[in-house]
Amino acid sequence: PGNKFQEQLTMSIEYSIGQRVRDDNGSRGTIRYIGPVLTSKQEDAIWIGIEWDDETRGKHDGAVIDEKSGASHRYFQCAHANSGSFVKPKKIDGGISFIEALRARYVKMDAPLEAPNSFFENAFANTKRGPTKPIEFRGELKVRGVQQLDHGHISSVALRCSGIYGLGIIDASIDTVALENLITLDLQCNLFSSWQQIDDIIQQLPFLEALDISGNQLGIPSIDTTQNLRSKLHRLAANSVGLSTWSQVKILITNAPHLEDLHVAGHAPICKSSDTDNQHYVETLENIAPLRMLDIAACGLDEHFAANLPNLLPNLEELHASQNPSLQRLSATFSEITTLAVASCGFVQWSHVDELNTNFPKLLRLRFGNDHPLVTNIGPSETRAFLIARLPNLIQLNGADIKPKERIEAEKRYLRVALAHQLENRQKHNFGLDQNIAITRLDELTRNYPEVLAAHERARASSAPGLGHQGLSASFLTIHLRSVAAASADAPIATEQLPASTKISLLKRICAKRFDLPTQDQLLYFKMDDDAMPLHLDNDDASLAYFGVVDGSTIDIAQKLL
Repeated sequence: PGNKFQEQLTMSIEYSIGQRVRDDNGSRGTIRYIGPVLTSKQEDAIWIGIEWDDETRGKHDGAVIDEKSGASHRYFQCAHANSGSFVKPKKIDGGISFIEALRARYVKMDAPLEAPNSFFENAFANTKRGPTKPIEFRGELKVRGVQQLDHGHISSVALRCSGIYGLGIIDASIDTVALENLITLDLQCNLFSSWQQIDDIIQQLPFLEALDISGNQLGIPSIDTTQNLRSKLHRLAANSVGLSTWSQVKILITNAPHLEDLHVAGHAPICKSSDTDNQHYVETLENIAPLRMLDIAACGLDEHFAANLPNLLPNLEELHASQNPSLQRLSATFSEITTLAVASCGFVQWSHVDELNTNFPKLLRLRFGNDHPLVTNIGPSETRAFLIARLPNLIQLNGADIKPKERIEAEKRYLRVALAHQLENRQKHNFGLDQNIAITRLDELTRNYPEVLAAHERARASSAPGLGHQGLSASFLTIHLRSVAAASADAPIATEQLPASTKISLLKRICAKRFDLPTQDQLLYFKMDDDAMPLHLDNDDASLAYFGVVDGSTIDIAQKLL
């Protein structure tokens, strides 16, 4: 027992409080405690208390219950209820150095082959018939030949999740050429625990231009621990690295005068204008003018903080501000931005979307998503169509290019819906224009699509007061229902007389009776014109008129794929 305790003690000495470690499964965590634990069966056993990055990886928050007394005994404190656990020293390791990881990834030509005789050892692929087959790897030596570090061919290196803790010992005869040729380096999700460790590596890479250190718990940077950012670094990705205030972001930028792209997403407090530190954020932004791309997703950004960005970032061309629920609008003018991401934010009014036309005059690409409060009750196809129609300069939305045909159909759809709202308001003796309709844009679209306006005028005339039974019958639409579902594709086309105000939910119930297809399995589509793309009627609470369905239209009923 004494020898075993001595062995555990020796192993535990390798670790220190605050050190980053990993287990056999690759889970990463931070050491918060080293020593005996009350609930251990061996009183003199040494345990390592770890707060895991994965908040569900552990069993407690750093406290255990004494089975004898029932009292709680706390050894350390975790941020989450189940992110802490105690492990034996042999179950974890402190990782390897950057130099070791680099050599292991790019081995010498005479190193043992990964696939001797062109087949991986103890690696097999399953087949449909049952037997396994060996995995073949051809050209290993050829690939290795162009990956020799000392030949200077490697300029981009990715060492994600490699358990790297720091620089390591450099052998000038082996490593100098490789380090001097690195331009791009990806060190995401390793075991770094301080900015100094990152700075030590950058110091050895004189031509480094792009660095990604996201997912490392680095803590608070300082001028001294980030001084080597003054190299030629143009792009820095430091998402979720433990920043807590905007002044800490300023330190990174101040020490990197050539920086053009900065990613600091995943730091909730840093863009809150109500935060005490950020009340002076105007002063802390004075040196960021060279930036052309800024990623502050999930950083607590609000309208007040964002309002000062244009003046302080005059060259900004790309802004990523998604996952900021407090951001309800962008009221300032961003004169140079061409790409904007505001998915999962808090937009609640269409007028705030319309503001993008004037506040972002060069905007071409927008990522808006489908989870703003503004679009909670409408379908994704509606959302996309309305955004395209209201933002005439966009060429890409949510990552998908906007083709000329899609724009025309979206604008016509929006126009029909807007005019239908006007007609409905008049029939209800409410002559005010719906607040969700952009008046200026509506006037422009009526000039571009006179045929849509003409159809609307005919519908308005037929439903005008004083037409008696003629007006009543004219307000009904003749709709042809055609099933394209496999089980009922041979069913004859059904014709229905329905009010223009009929909701899609009611139409689905009618289709369910006609074609024996449950409402939850239906997908309804409508073509505005013969050469138009099918329009998904994806809002059950909307009416036929809302989607621009007119008299004589044919609606296709498809079945959802399981």
